Amino acid sequence: MRQPSIISFITDRNKYFLSLFILCILNLLYMHYFFRLSFRDGSEYLVYAYHWITNFMLTIFDVTLLLSMFLLLTRGRTKFCLCLTFVFTWLWSVINIVYGRFFHHYLPLSSICEAPALTDSMVLSSALSGFRWTDTFYIFTLTLFIFIYRKSRLKKSGKIMALWCITTLIITSCSPYVIYTVYHIANPSSRYNWKLYKIRMKNDIYRIMPIKDCFPNVVRFQWGCATIAIADICDAMRSRDLTQKQINEIVEMGIGNNKVSKNTRPASIQNVTFIILESFLSASIDLKINGKAITPNLNNLKADTSVYYNGCVKPNITIGESGDGQFIYMTGILPLRFNITVGIVNNQRLPGLPGLLKSQAGIQRTEIIIPGLPTVWRQNEMNIAYGIDHMLSASSLFNNVEITDKEVFDAAIRSGKSQNEPFFSMILSCSTHMPYDKNIDASFIINDSTLPESYRHYLNACHFADIQIGKYLSELKKKGIYENNLIIIAADHDAHLDLLGMEGKIANYLPLFIINGDINNAKAWHGEMNQIDIYTTILDLLGIETDWHGLGNTIFSTNYVNPVSDKAWNVSEWIIRGDYFSKGQ
Repeated sequence: MRQPSIISFITDRNKYFLSLFILCILNLLYMHYFFRLSFRDGSEYLVYAYHWITNFMLTIFDVTLLLSMFLLLTRGRTKFCLCLTFVFTWLWSVINIVYGRFFHHYLPLSSICEAPALTDSMVLSSALSGFRWTDTFYIFTLTLFIFIYRKSRLKKSGKIMALWCITTLIITSCSPYVIYTVYHIANPSSRYNWKLYKIRMKNDIYRIMPIKDCFPNVVRFQWGCATIAIADICDAMRSRDLTQKQINEIVEMGIGNNKVSKNTRPASIQNVTFIILESFLSASIDLKINGKAITPNLNNLKADTSVYYNGCVKPNITIGESGDGQFIYMTGILPLRFNITVGIVNNQRLPGLPGLLKSQAGIQRTEIIIPGLPTVWRQNEMNIAYGIDHMLSASSLFNNVEITDKEVFDAAIRSGKSQNEPFFSMILSCSTHMPYDKNIDASFIINDSTLPESYRHYLNACHFADIQIGKYLSELKKKGIYENNLIIIAADHDAHLDLLGMEGKIANYLPLFIINGDINNAKAWHGEMNQIDIYTTILDLLGIETDWHGLGNTIFSTNYVNPVSDKAWNVSEWIIRGDYFSKGQ
């Protein structure tokens, strides 16, 4: 029997194949252009003209690679494989967009390991709130796919299908280099500059490796899903042994200038309480709307001359959000730029603040009060790494109750700390967690129609959180454990301004309060600072002697210099990837 030609293969035997294949491509294209149009990773987001074409070609590569794998596994069952490919691309696109609206990034492979966190009610409600009317695109493609799929009469693929897949994979995988070469030659300003060609080509290849770039949206748009997944897997598998030069740089960065001052630990301090506020912006402090103060209790603390306040703390988190914020405060290390940090350090030895307080500051009890499940951001494992011995989960203490900051701070008040046992207590708030689609405090309604509704809901949540903080501090005073308690109030990360409708209208600065620190405000730094500085400041304030003071600077430094640099990010990568502290280097 005569083998059919490629033309007859497309037009006769498989007339529906291309239609179904194109729908799979559309799923991924919709995902890519959602990220391209929705999020910008700063000035580096310069997608050249050839990258738009490359993105399209590599999307074809991703779909073809997926189809080829399924064809191989099913021995050429074309129709069934197209169904699998569509389902996979459809789900991958939906999940990425939902995740992207929540975290502003594509879904990294490392976050798949954090799937147990999806059962947490806060995470679920935030994800569900992300759906938009434009997502009806998925209903359209799904309906169209089912219609075409049911009409199609595709059979097992033969040599022509295998040849088509191999040819497509080769052409599309080479497309970035071919397209840039054409772009380079066609551009009058660069066609004779082959040195620039080599630099640009080398830079693009270099950026495929996730560890090398802090702009994951750019890299994934330019290189597609499969290429980055392969690079991510290879990156995770390669050896992480540190060179002596890297070890020397880590030591230098951890004990350098601006780490330790002549500040002496207040003699009265026996306990440490660290309150980490969820998505809390400095913009809400001292803010009044229609004569109503949003945060009256925090306003009073700010006005107290014995309290240190800085409203210009820059967030240093990356794609790990709350997990990153806690990691920064507990270790003085910057998080990974492309992966979920807690998924890599959860079994490592870390210079955890609670552990240092136990070994050097006489702290006997270390505890954490959380509003959600212990599986979120691997809290169970991170507690061990940080040196936290006890955990109170508000969700387990208050069954069948919607958890708010009232339940969180009530649990903190009832925890096992006492006057006679020096303690470290970390409290994670939750009321200012997205979505901002309702008022938590019905007694405090903001009716200013000039403000976006989501921002009004957010400020309502800030007010509710502030009231609970005020009650908690009052209870500490009643128990006699306020005056001898160093109390730090900070935020895990900023609230996404675009979700509040306030992008470009307010800053994304975080607040920092240090209570009972006996700090001379006239000499302390009050300018712009970083989250990474808070770990270093606490060690300095308490006179903790250690070889690791964090990558930040103390607020008692007379010459503050921004510590967040490319070198600091690289050093953090070396520490985390090389498991620096576990190896005792």
